[in-house]
Amino acid sequence: MEKLKEIENCIMKTFSVYLIRSGVLALIIMFVRYWPENGKLDLPLLKNKIKNISFLLTNNGARIDYTSSTDRAGNVITSIAVPKEAPTEGITVIKVEVKGNEIKLDRVKHYYNEESKQIILEARDFHAIVGQKSRINYNRSMGAIQFFWAGRGKDPGEMPVWQIDVKDPGRYKMEIEYSSHPQLGAGKVNKVFIDDAEALSFKGQTSDGDHPDPWYNFGTFEVGELDLKQGLQNLRLAAFETEGTNSNWNIAIKRIKLTKVNSNL
Repeated sequence: MEKLKEIENCIMKTFSVYLIRSGVLALIIMFVRYWPENGKLDLPLLKNKIKNISFLLTNNGARIDYTSSTDRAGNVITSIAVPKEAPTEGITVIKVEVKGNEIKLDRVKHYYNEESKQIILEARDFHAIVGQKSRINYNRSMGAIQFFWAGRGKDPGEMPVWQIDVKDPGRYKMEIEYSSHPQLGAGKVNKVFIDDAEALSFKGQTSDGDHPDPWYNFGTFEVGELDLKQGLQNLRLAAFETEGTNSNWNIAIKRIKLTKVNSNL
């Protein structure tokens, strides 16, 4: 039994996903810890046709309805319709039976507005984590990635990674919608890498807001410009501690906007 990390990164640890292969069939086993309030579990990126979805070990193995759709970026989403309340305390197990003996997953697509030449990277769509992976998570009430470990010196700590497919190469303005705590994160250095090369750095800023928790007061900040070549590349964002401080995270990220500002490279 092996983990399907590509799906887990997309659903941000709402449930754990495992694959069972026997040579003649493939099953996806979902271990759901946090039950969805909206009555649906979204299973992204699955290219296989589904034969059946049912509860495992609970509800007498009852069949579960589902629908398939695509989001605005073109990602296939299988929405599983579950009861409003979890059928069991703790972890609920769901079995997804698919056609074929191999699970086929699509690559995450990010929204691209051809008219405005803008690439939108949503926080929930990051596809990997580089680093120790200690506390990084997607906060659903906040709608943002938070608690990725800040690096020290040459160690970049934990870095969320977005893989982007650039159709129109050139120079792009980068804006990030984020929050930063005035005592813990403001003024600290954050760096953006394209593949393995540092592209730009910026210091965190705070945004005024009414929420008593500063981490929930988001603003959109222009952080600089970078060059993007055509084709697939990885965008990584790293937070760094300031000497003499002991805070381990700098910013919480909702989304990244990359807007074309000049002609092709």
